[in-house]
Order: sequence, then structure tokens, then C-alpha cells
Amino acid sequence: MDDENLVFETSPGVEAITSFDEMGILDDLLRGIYAYGFEKPSPRDPATGRDSHH
Repeated sequence: MDDENLVFETSPGVEAITSFDEMGILDDLLRGIYAYGFEKPSPRDPATGRDSHH
């Protein structure tokens, strides 16, 4: 499935963050995240706190 077509359910007033750039984290940390090959944050299962892709 193409990630562009994914739909996430969130609590009222909560928006899903779809990129690391949207998180407002320090540039050094952001570069490190991308250097390790991560491209975007994974959705989390609120019931377990685990990555919902695995």
C-alpha cells in the first residue's frame, strides 16, 4: 500500500505527525535519524505503545 493513501484515526484535537521534520527536533538529531536510514515516523498503537507496522 502506498503510504500517501494511509488514513490514521486520532483522538479529537490530535493530529498525526507524518514526518520527522514536523517534530521540531534539533538538526543534529534529525541528521542522525536520517543517517540511520529512517525516512518517517511509524504510527503507534495507543493501546500498546508499540509500532503498528510490526
